[in-house]
Amino acid sequence: MRRLSILGVSLAVLLASVAAPAMPARAQTPALTTPEVDYCTGAPDVFLGWWFNDACRGHDECLAPLAGIADLPGRLACDRAFLADLLQAPHVLNGGACEDDGVCGRIAFLYFVVVRFASVLTDASLRG
Repeated sequence: MRRLSILGVSLAVLLASVAAPAMPARAQTPALTTPEVDYCTGAPDVFLGWWFNDACRGHDECLAPLAGIADLPGRLACDRAFLADLLQAPHVLNGGACEDDGVCGRIAFLYFVVVRFASVLTDASLRG
């Protein structure tokens, strides 16, 4: 199942990167572009300059109490909070929220869809 979510996010990122305009080359602060902990497992924590790492961390922390428990409503609440956090993700160079950029909003929604699908599969596998 983890491979499926990694594959889905990878495909979404690939499709989004093809449709996204090229960003101008600028020096980026390594601390902002390379998080100390990779919370977005199998997906970029920083994509096209958008900082998704905090949203992924929040999602991981939300799901931690549900580990090994079949709780679809709980997972849905965590996934919805994840989408809201993704849409508020800042750009490491330009500031602003992800929801204000059309490309970033689509990427955030793709992250959400892949995570939501994985949550449903996880819940189903826990139910037996």
